[in-house]
Formats: sequence, structure tokens, C-alpha cells
Amino acid sequence: MAPEGRLVCRSEPDGASGRVGRRGRRCWAGADPLARLQGAGVAYVRFAVENPEIYRLMFGAELSDRSRYPTLQAAANSAFEVLLELLGAARGAAEPPRVNAVALATWSTVLGLGSLLIEGMLAEEREAMPTDEIARQVTAVLGRGLRSCVSDSP
Repeated sequence: MAPEGRLVCRSEPDGASGRVGRRGRRCWAGADPLARLQGAGVAYVRFAVENPEIYRLMFGAELSDRSRYPTLQAAANSAFEVLLELLGAARGAAEPPRVNAVALATWSTVLGLGSLLIEGMLAEEREAMPTDEIARQVTAVLGRGLRSCVSDSP
């Protein structure tokens, strides 16, 4: 494996590490906040599959200290900020919620699915249907659960 600095340099010159946050924000069209949240989840999973090296750097264990790479850390933080904004909108809140169980469950599901897909753990599912459909189905299940708890989250 290449040194950490070289991996980051390959991913950052074209600004690719900021794409994940912009993709999530592009999915905000539509009236239903949970549908927007689902669209952002699908976009994050698609980003993982289309950019596995960047995704691993942002969210995987490849870098033990992301604070040494502020651009990369900012991109990962931006992705989480999108999630918090969407959860705030789903709750009807003017401000994004603090990190809570709902945010962590949503974040873990989407990032976990992205990781499972790029690591080849869902090969059979990927043969049966496109990545976006897998992501839509998983985020739809998540959305059904979120509908019952977003109004109760702090």
C-alpha cells in the first residue's frame, strides 16, 4: 500500500473529497424531508461505489489520524453535516439536531452499506440489482423506522 500522504494527494487535487457533501445537498429536491434524506443516502452509497479509494480515506481505517489531512477531514465532516441538516428538516427544526441515536443509526447504515458494497461483501446482491436499487431499498427500510422516531429525537 502507498504511504498515507500519497493516497491523500491522489484524491484531493481535483477537489473530489468535497463531492460527497455536494452530492448529498443536490438530493434535497422534493417536499418530503425523509425522501430527501433517502436521496442523500443513495448518493453517499453511489459515491462510495464510484470512488472507493476516496471513500476509504474519508471513512475507513486506512488513516489513523485524519487531523493531519484537514481537507479530507473537512469533507468527511461536511458529509455528516448534510445528514444533520436533513434530520433537522425532517423534525421541522430550524437548527440541525445534535448528534444523537437517530443520527448515528442513519450514518452507520449508509456508511456501512457503502463499505459492504466496496469491500465485495454483497456481491450476490450487486449481481441481482443495480447499486442504486440496493441503496434505495436499504434507505427505504431506514426511512420507515425514522418516520416513527424523528419527532421524538432531541
